[in-house]
Amino acid sequence: MLADVLSSQLSMKDADRLIMLYTLRDGMVRCLEKMHALNQQELVLAEKRIRLKKDANDVKRLHGIQ
Repeated sequence: MLADVLSSQLSMKDADRLIMLYTLRDGMVRCLEKMHALNQQELVLAEKRIRLKKDANDVKRLHGIQ
């Protein structure tokens, strides 16, 4: 779609081209927001895994388990 917008062979009005560009931009912004949200979720999960591993090691240490 971006190639269509930028193509010099395509005849369209500037307003139509702008609409397509804004539509593309909005889609990219939504994707970026989703990626940020997923990254944040992964960070939270990683922190939980670290705490769980530490807790398990603490329990093993308290019970003398290697």
